[in-house]
Amino acid sequence: MEGALERALELHRSTRARTLVLVRSLTQAQLDYPPSPGSWSVGQVADHLILSDRLSREDIARLIQLARSGAEPVISRSLRDLGVSFPFVPQPLLALAEIPLWFGSSLITDPVRDFLGRIRFIPIETPRSAVPRRGRPGDELRAGLRESFEETEALIEANADLDYRKLYRRDPLLGKADLAGILRFLASHEQRHQGQICDVLTDGGFPGR
Repeated sequence: MEGALERALELHRSTRARTLVLVRSLTQAQLDYPPSPGSWSVGQVADHLILSDRLSREDIARLIQLARSGAEPVISRSLRDLGVSFPFVPQPLLALAEIPLWFGSSLITDPVRDFLGRIRFIPIETPRSAVPRRGRPGDELRAGLRESFEETEALIEANADLDYRKLYRRDPLLGKADLAGILRFLASHEQRHQGQICDVLTDGGFPGR
C-alpha cells in the first residue's frame, strides 16, 4: 500500500477510534437525546457516519471493479446522484447551480477539501441515503462503527496491488479525489460530527448531567 493511502487509512482509523471513545459508555437514553427539536441525537450522528461510510465504500468498490476490468477507474457524481441540496436554492434551479460548482470544484486542493469536510456551518442538506435512523440500539451502533471501518480497511487491503493514485471520484462539491483523498474526507467529515457529538454531551438537558 502506497504511503499517502496508508496515512489516510490510519487517519480514518484514529478518527473512528475517538468516535468510539465518545459513545462507548453512553446509555440508550443518552444516545437518543436530541438537544433541540429537529436536531440529531448522538445515536443519529453515529448512524449517519455508518451510512456515509457505506456510500463511500460502495464508490471505492466500484472504482476497484472498474480498474480490474480495464475500464477507466473514474466515477463522476452529479448533485442529483449525491442526493444533496441547498436550503437557499429551489430544486428547479439546482441543475443551474451545478455548473459554477463544477468549475469551482476543479480548483479544490486536498487541504481545502479536508477543511471543507470539517466545517460545521456550510448549509448543505444531508443526502437522503445518509439521513440517520432514530432509536437504534447502542450496541448495534457501536458494533456498526467498528465493523464499518473494518470493512473499508479490508476492501482496500484486499486490492493493495492496484495503483490507488489512478482511481478517482469526482463531484461538483469536492472536486476530484483519489482513494487517499476519499479516506481523508471521511475522516474530516467525521471530525466535524465529533464536534456535534461533544455539543450534545455538554448540553444542559443531557440525561445524567
